[in-house]
Amino acid sequence: MTWQLIEVEEPECTLDDCGYYVTINRIEEQRTFKDRAATFVTVRADLMTADNEPVVSFIGSANAVRKHLMKFLTDRHASLGYPNPEHASYIGYELLRAEITPHYVQD
Repeated sequence: MTWQLIEVEEPECTLDDCGYYVTINRIEEQRTFKDRAATFVTVRADLMTADNEPVVSFIGSANAVRKHLMKFLTDRHASLGYPNPEHASYIGYELLRAEITPHYVQD
């Protein structure tokens, strides 16, 4: 196969009807060590059913939450085709945005 460089534009969002959604939150914690203050950031992902029932939540770094959430979903729902690659990509992107963006609001 010959290598190609393909220039792309933002695709239209493809919604799935999987019956689940994820809410993502940024959590900031102020800590003081001796004479220095620091802000520690974690993210939380809450997997919910379409009926707003909580399924599971993960909290930690964006990368760790992404990995654990995707493993949880694929272990239980891969045979149903969930999460589809676009939805999984969106969740990972939003987790990273939450971690690096002050005053984060989920799209």
